Amino acid sequence: MARIIVAIHNHIVVYCNYMEWKIEYWKRDGFSFGISASPKRDSALFLPGSHLFYPRLLSEAKILEKYQVIVMDHRGFAHLQRTKDSVEDYELSWVISDFTEYIAHSIPNEVPIHLFGHSGHGYMALLLAHAQPKRFSSLSLVGTGPNHGAPLFAREPYFEQLATKERKERNLANQLRFEADCKESPEHFFIHYCRKEEALAFFDWKTDSSHFWSGIKTNRLAFDHLFGKEFANIDSKALLSELQIPAALFLGRYDFQVAPHFTWDPVCIQNPRLKKFVFEKSAHYPFWEEPEEFWMRYENWLERESLLSL
Repeated sequence: MARIIVAIHNHIVVYCNYMEWKIEYWKRDGFSFGISASPKRDSALFLPGSHLFYPRLLSEAKILEKYQVIVMDHRGFAHLQRTKDSVEDYELSWVISDFTEYIAHSIPNEVPIHLFGHSGHGYMALLLAHAQPKRFSSLSLVGTGPNHGAPLFAREPYFEQLATKERKERNLANQLRFEADCKESPEHFFIHYCRKEEALAFFDWKTDSSHFWSGIKTNRLAFDHLFGKEFANIDSKALLSELQIPAALFLGRYDFQVAPHFTWDPVCIQNPRLKKFVFEKSAHYPFWEEPEEFWMRYENWLERESLLSL
């Protein structure tokens, strides 16, 4: 049965640290998507994910002086306004169409858009670039593995080899806390899961990420389907080989949350234009853990790519 899709806009302005963010709520197909946008610039960075989570990690980044950063909820973070959802609601085709629809109606065609996908949201950015290759100027995959399937098997031995005794002990304690948290509030399963991974996700294994997740709600079925099934079958090698825009990987050496950085090497060998940057004092969030180094490499990469295209 065909769906009638209506998009409705309204917005407010909030401040995160010193930066002003406009928060817009956009309704489509029974979901209300939050979109956070920093002040307008000549170019835009578009991030799929949570409109509350990523501004908390980016609000002190100097990159905001050059790019307008636009963070849009995907269906896993959007507010479900229908009484019931189903697996079909979270098929990647629907998820990507939300982004393309919003971009088409809200970002002028003359504004260059650079895609920035972090973690599992990197697959969304990759598919978005693949769906509309002429609309985007570049693609960055940050803290993203080749997929959530076979490459993840390299994660455990890598952790055993590289992690300190203290990191391993904290990780074990987090696993026990996860069980208790899920019993107390099962509706926040995905957030509990991400907090369980703190000793795997942060260079400083003592990091408490609870303030990043404050006030964020999730749709459990979305994450079960996307992260449990769809992302396990992503063929990133094929998708990247077909891209006509610059693409780069930005990875933390101590990222134990996704497949290790070296699992990308076979893909890079087959796709020489795909650049890989590894950050020595970062885990899953190099743009937050090493912001100066991260954005310097990001800008230098884009500058080199622009010269190559002349």
